[in-house]
Amino acid sequence: LNNAGPLSVSLEQFDATLVDLRGREFGWLRFPSVTLKPHGPTVLKLESQLVVLDEEALAAEGSKLLHGKRIAWDVKGQSAVVVYGIPFRVDVWKRLEFLGALLEDFEARSL
Repeated sequence: LNNAGPLSVSLEQFDATLVDLRGREFGWLRFPSVTLKPHGPTVLKLESQLVVLDEEALAAEGSKLLHGKRIAWDVKGQSAVVVYGIPFRVDVWKRLEFLGALLEDFEARSL
């Protein structure tokens, strides 16, 4: 996350919806509240459980990755940025791009 402004701000917790390029909302993750330092990026390490909304869409995206194809997902949500105790509503949008990982001579089974 990048804060180019001169003030430290807080980004409130929100649910981040994952959307494929066909517009299918296939899941969501809880994004925690974070403090963003002024004048630059804030590097975060997040752990959150994925709630799957559309198993078929998620499986299709995973299949593309495992066949060596690049994919992109949009992360969308609404949150609030708090500056000096005053909340401002913000729309969150970020495109994530993933390189494919072609697996050859590989077999998997559902257990």
